Amino acid sequence: MGENIFNEITDTIPNTIKGKMFGALCIKALNGKAGVMYHKGNMIFKLTKADEKIALLLNGTKIFDPILWMAAL
Repeated sequence: MGENIFNEITDTIPNTIKGKMFGALCIKALNGKAGVMYHKGNMIFKLTKADEKIALLLNGTKIFDPILWMAAL
C-alpha cells in the first residue's frame, strides 16, 4: 500500500523522475539528485536544518543515518 501512495505522490510532482537509491525507491530532481526515498514503509526526506527541526517535532520522526541503514540490509 505504501509503495502505491509513494508512486501516486511521485506522479504529481513536476520536473522529477522516479529512481532508486541504496536499493530504495526515490524521487529525483532532473539533475539526478534524490530528495525523497521510500523503503519498507518509511519516507525519507532531504530537509534543510530549519525544516528538520520542525519535522522532528512530529510523532514518529527520526534522523536517517545511511550508514546504519546500509549495515542493516
